[in-house]
Amino acid sequence: DNKDGIKTALAGMLTSGLTGRTLAHSDIGGFTVVSEGRDFWPWNYQRSKELLLRWIELSAFSDVVFRTHPGLILDGTAQVYDDEESMAHFAKFARVHSALFEYRQPLIAQASTLGYPVTRPMLLHYSTDEVVRDDTNRGLIEQFMLGDALLVAPVMDEGAESVRAYLPADASADGGEWVHLWSNATYASGEWAEVDAPLGQPGVWFRAGDEQGEAIQAALLAL
Repeated sequence: DNKDGIKTALAGMLTSGLTGRTLAHSDIGGFTVVSEGRDFWPWNYQRSKELLLRWIELSAFSDVVFRTHPGLILDGTAQVYDDEESMAHFAKFARVHSALFEYRQPLIAQASTLGYPVTRPMLLHYSTDEVVRDDTNRGLIEQFMLGDALLVAPVMDEGAESVRAYLPADASADGGEWVHLWSNATYASGEWAEVDAPLGQPGVWFRAGDEQGEAIQAALLAL
């Protein structure tokens, strides 16, 4: 659903970031949980384990603050402390968030001095790319730039084991390829790419030959 939940958390960060809300985060797993019939609610919103784990992955890259929330109702709501797999997943991506600390600090400084959001819509860096400029491409609100080095496409659809992202062209960049962080496979710019994205591997790319991207890749693969 594009109108509620994890997708709107990202859309809210991207759109509000262009209006001056440069530092943002969401409640990992979401806050609103309601049970049908309870307190006269006609809806049933429950946080599944899969949703929680995928939101952990999103927040490790998108959020300035990496913070969980138990949700409005605890009964039937997946928590990071429920089982060993959830705890290990949370711990891994807490380390990912921590490993990005040094990269994120200049972005926070830019937020203060230049008004650039840390979590950035594609248009901010690729305004001349015709695909990026086409506002009918709804898939572009489901990916973002973390600074100018990392392109991130989180998995936000239930049951998905792959993710699709547009890898924009940039005439000023060295080379024309993007590197998939987890597999090291290269993909042409100016094209849509679909990659395997099992739990623990959200879509993340960086420009081929980019030293910052290579350093981040080495740090994250070492975790």
